[in-house]
Amino acid sequence: MSDLENFYQGQISKRPLFGGRRIPNEARNVSDEVFLTALKMQGAEELTTYAMRKAKNMDEARRDLAGNDELLNTIFADLEVGGVGKLKQLQDGVFSPFKF
Repeated sequence: MSDLENFYQGQISKRPLFGGRRIPNEARNVSDEVFLTALKMQGAEELTTYAMRKAKNMDEARRDLAGNDELLNTIFADLEVGGVGKLKQLQDGVFSPFKF
């Protein structure tokens, strides 16, 4: 882990040195933006993985509940599509402020 990561995680209290000097304000702004972007990327990855797991769970539940009944499978598939659509809508709502 870099000194900059350690600083942002509160493991060190002084902002790291760059070339033997404290980082100037402009560079601080850049380092802050880089760190925030990394957090957004990590959050996007975790949310996407969670949504994929939930979509898989819905598919497994549909198959289990419908069994070999084609009518139930059709009804449950429609509900599943709506559920996956809602997951996607929620995911898009979270990411839109990040301007990804």
